[in-house]
Amino acid sequence: MKKLKIDKRFFIKALRIINRFAPYIEMAIFMFIALNYEKQSDKWYRYLLFIPVVLYVIRVIKWEYKCFTSKGIIRTTALQKRVQGFSGAQGAGKTSFMLFSAYCIKPSNVYSNFPAKLRGKYTYKLYKSVLNLDTRIDDGSLLMISEATMLYHNCLNNNKSKEEALKLYGQQLHQQIIRHCYDGNMFYDSVDLTRLPAMLKDNISLTNYLLGQRSVTLSFIVSPILNIISRKFFNYELFGSVRVWELQQFERIPEEGYTFDLSRQEKNTDTKNYANLLELCCWNDIQRFDYDDRFLRGIYMKLPQHNSRLWETLLYDEPILRELGYGELLDFFEAKLRLLD
Repeated sequence: MKKLKIDKRFFIKALRIINRFAPYIEMAIFMFIALNYEKQSDKWYRYLLFIPVVLYVIRVIKWEYKCFTSKGIIRTTALQKRVQGFSGAQGAGKTSFMLFSAYCIKPSNVYSNFPAKLRGKYTYKLYKSVLNLDTRIDDGSLLMISEATMLYHNCLNNNKSKEEALKLYGQQLHQQIIRHCYDGNMFYDSVDLTRLPAMLKDNISLTNYLLGQRSVTLSFIVSPILNIISRKFFNYELFGSVRVWELQQFERIPEEGYTFDLSRQEKNTDTKNYANLLELCCWNDIQRFDYDDRFLRGIYMKLPQHNSRLWETLLYDEPILRELGYGELLDFFEAKLRLLD
C-alpha cells in the first residue's frame, strides 16, 4: 500500500485559515466557560467571567470596522487615481499593500511582472507587449509592476535608442489614456520612484509612501498555539490576526511651488486633503493575497558559493586592505610617504 503524501503547504494553509478566525474561536471558548459557570453558581462574581468576552467583542468589532473602512478608502482612491506608485524603505510593506489594494478594487484580470496570487488564483504574466500597447487586454484589468526602477533605471541604458524611446512613449501613452482604453489601473512599486524615467514618473498621479507595517494580535491563546505548531513542524511563522500599514499619500499637482504642511496632521484625518497620513489594515487571510518577497532568489542562487574567511586580527594589513577594495587609500598614503621622503 502506497504511503499517502500530503504537501506541508496544505497544513500551512489550514493553520492560516484557522488563525484568521482565532479571535472568534477564543471568544466562543470564553463565552462557553462564562455561561457554564454562571449556571452552576449563584455568586455575584460569576459575572466577572463575562468581562473577557466583552473586551474581545469590543476589540474585534473595532478592527473589523477598521478593515472595512480601509477597503472603502482604497476603492475610492483607485477610482480617482488610476496610475499609482507604492514607495518606501525595504520591508516597509510596499508590495503587500499594493497586492491588498489590488484585492480591494476587484479587477477583472490582474497582470504582474512577479509571481503572485489574488483570491487564491495566480495573476497573469505581464509582458512588454501589454505595457507598450502592442496588444490589448480586457476591460477593468490591473497591471502591477514591482521593482520598477530596476527595469527602467538600472537595466536600461541611459542613451536610449529610438526604438527604446518609442516603447517608453507607448507606455507613457498607456498611462495617460488607461481609463479610455480599458478603464483599469496601473500600479508601480519601488524603493525610490523618483528614479523612473521622467515621462513615466510624471504620469503617476498618487504615490503611497509606506512608513512601515505591523501585525496586531487579537487572539492571545489560539494564535500563539497555532504559531508554535507552525514553527516547530513546518518552519513557518504565522503573523498576527490583522496586518496594518502606515502610509502617507502624495498627490502630484502640476503647480509650481506647491507645498503642504503636515505638522498638524494626524492619522486618518482630513482624508479630502493632500498628503494624507493613513493607517490601513486587513485580516491576515491567505485567500486575500499571497506572494514570495524573495522571488528573485533563484537567480542569486546561481552564483558560485563565496569562500568565507574569518577575521584573525583586529588590525588591518596591506594585502587585506587591497582585497577589500581599499587599494586607492593605500596608494594615497604611499604617495604621501614618497613626497615626505
